[in-house]
Amino acid sequence: MNIKHRFLGCDSGAGAVLVLTGLGLVLTCFLGALSLVGALASHQRAQTAADFAALAAASRSWQGSSPACDQARIVAELNGGLLEGCLLTVEASDVRVRVRAPFGFTVVAQARAGVTLG
Repeated sequence: MNIKHRFLGCDSGAGAVLVLTGLGLVLTCFLGALSLVGALASHQRAQTAADFAALAAASRSWQGSSPACDQARIVAELNGGLLEGCLLTVEASDVRVRVRAPFGFTVVAQARAGVTLG
């Protein structure tokens, strides 16, 4: 009888371990989903900033490369991005914009827009 009572006492606290394990799993899944949503939102923001920056550069192409890329930099910054590259050719303006994502990551997007004929 004494041995049976000793084995029954070994299960105490097992439910708490299972609950804590379940909570840890739920928290890990939640943080993973939050990271994914943050990365997708950052990518969308970077693409939007790049698109608008390319359009801004194309609209100023008649002024030359420097004023066009300056305008692209301003537009990228107003949209939460940082202009990494700007190339103005006869046919198009190509820009590259970087945006900070959650957890210290960065997202880069590129865009191209046709230049205006002056």
